[in-house]
Amino acid sequence: MCLPIYQRIPVRSLDQRPSSGPPTASRTLSTLCCATILVLAGCARADDPELFNADPALLNDFTDSLPTHGSTGGFDYAIIQGLAIFEGDILLGTVDETGSIPQGTRSRGLARNDAFGRWPDGIVPYLAPTQNSELQQVNIEFAIQHWMENTGITFVERTDENADQYPSYLRFDNSNSCASYVGMQGGEQSIMVSDGCTQGSIIHEIGHALGLFHEHTRSDRDNYIGVDWSQIIEGKDINFTVQNAGTQNYGDYDFGSIMHYGEYFFSISSSPTIIVPAGIEIGQRVALSDIDALSVDQMYQTDLALLPPNDSGSGDILELGITVLNQGKLGAHELQLVVKVTDDAIWQSVSSDSGWECLDYDTELRCTRPTLSEFSESRFTVQVDAGDATVDDVMMLLTARTYDPALDNNHYNDDGTLSKEPADDSAQNVVTDSSETTSGDQDTESTTSPPPVIASAQTSNVVSNDASSGGSDNGSLLLLALGLLGWRRYRAHIAQ
Repeated sequence: MCLPIYQRIPVRSLDQRPSSGPPTASRTLSTLCCATILVLAGCARADDPELFNADPALLNDFTDSLPTHGSTGGFDYAIIQGLAIFEGDILLGTVDETGSIPQGTRSRGLARNDAFGRWPDGIVPYLAPTQNSELQQVNIEFAIQHWMENTGITFVERTDENADQYPSYLRFDNSNSCASYVGMQGGEQSIMVSDGCTQGSIIHEIGHALGLFHEHTRSDRDNYIGVDWSQIIEGKDINFTVQNAGTQNYGDYDFGSIMHYGEYFFSISSSPTIIVPAGIEIGQRVALSDIDALSVDQMYQTDLALLPPNDSGSGDILELGITVLNQGKLGAHELQLVVKVTDDAIWQSVSSDSGWECLDYDTELRCTRPTLSEFSESRFTVQVDAGDATVDDVMMLLTARTYDPALDNNHYNDDGTLSKEPADDSAQNVVTDSSETTSGDQDTESTTSPPPVIASAQTSNVVSNDASSGGSDNGSLLLLALGLLGWRRYRAHIAQ
């Protein structure tokens, strides 16, 4: 069942995100730096750029005979040139001759409250907007960078070289409108932009593509705003309907959301369509509010964990067996594991099929990994000359760009000594190499080979491994992974 989702969550602790509310002064100033933004707050009416405008390129043989409105799954939509348009700027897909959304399209066009409308690992591929106008290109790039600076989402440019890695991706289409689907649809997915779309409007549309709906249609909105139905343009009242069909609300209502309508949206006069308490402003198109950013991070959150290391070495050599888990329903990306034993430890080697790239930062070993899939684990072995130290002296810290609300299982034996950033960018070259075969590692796609030398952070001799081969699954994790693989193949099938 396809369900829309409204993600609004409580304020996180200081080390996760700034406090909730409208954009802070520092964030707003940063957003406005070197850019001029048209603010569409209380003055947006029917000619707002987020209002879907007809495009001659979309005409088809039965456009003139279509009804003006349709409904599916509890959602009412307008029909404009063969497209089902929800709440003014949300694309649901094309309609047939009767004005209905075909079943195949219907299953893809509405966001859902499960993991299958999310971009895998929190990474959003997109095509470079080379066919868009220069103004559109500048605004698109600004909007993408704004999302990356304020959330844990990462956007990557899709190219011929990485096309197989990213079968689902965004395409920014030059059109007469600002519009987007909600959540990942599968395959190529359009975000419509025009020269009339401001940077803030494109930030808004990307928010839809990530999975956000409009704030003013939350099921609890009547506790915070009023709607003057008499002032709404005929036929546009469906854009103000409260959505109760399987929706979820997280956290407090957010007047400062970039996803909120303005007071005068779809007004037939100079009177507002949305009534707010005195002193409250809505409909800003400048920057993400803190709750906007928190909402998307929560939507894509994961649950990483470390297991206690084990030692199978002998003498002064510790052979540390390290296990990293992703217990969450979604994958994580840009993982980093920091390992420390003693200040005079000499890091020797890491198993080559681990999927991790490790650098020796003098007293610390820092290992990174591009992604770790949901319901999976990665196990690898590190050899270190630790003198008199034992496995009980090992400290570890695990971090990721993906938001993880449960940080208590992301560290081991760490009293706060370890940090995400190295204290010193310099590093010492590895003195010795190990030619012994690493034991105990398991991998579902490759066999263990002799461990390579850990590279120095000052050299280009980085251990490069295929990240997809770094996770080993056993027991219930294997069953979960196989089930997930089946779901992903099913999704790829229905997206075609």
